[in-house]
Amino acid sequence: MNTTLLVVSGITSAATTVIAALTLWQVKLLRDQFRTRFEDSLTAQYRRIMESIPLEIWLGSELTKLTEENRSCCSDAIYRYVDLCQDQAFLHLSGRIADDTWREWSDGIVSNMELPAFKEVWAQVSQRHPKASQNSGDFYVRLKRITSNPGFHAAVCGQGPYQLFFSVYVHTG
Repeated sequence: MNTTLLVVSGITSAATTVIAALTLWQVKLLRDQFRTRFEDSLTAQYRRIMESIPLEIWLGSELTKLTEENRSCCSDAIYRYVDLCQDQAFLHLSGRIADDTWREWSDGIVSNMELPAFKEVWAQVSQRHPKASQNSGDFYVRLKRITSNPGFHAAVCGQGPYQLFFSVYVHTG
């Protein structure tokens, strides 16, 4: 009788362990699925913003080459893009964006921020955004400090201000 009880107890323990492992695996799958859907929603937001930016800008034109109406629309879209980038950086640092996804996105951010129109809008944002003048740990303050100090970024990594920002804040993790 004791042998039978020990066997049943062993089988029960093994079954409990297997069920616990399967439950953990399913929770991980659900978390990954949620993260993928969340990342997809941010990608969709990015695509909606990018639809407002004319082809000339992607080919390296400055905002001044656009008509006044297109310039205003494009500037607004680029500002929304900068805001989305800061959201993405925060979400990655908070663990809500996967490292592989973040590396891909951050490469695109660096590339986009090197375009003349994006640089122009960033210059406006860094000078005129209400949070850019506060002494908080806000994204705009950090980014403004880095982009306004060429000696700092050159000494640290020999790259432009946008690469330094994104090597510090984007490629972390």
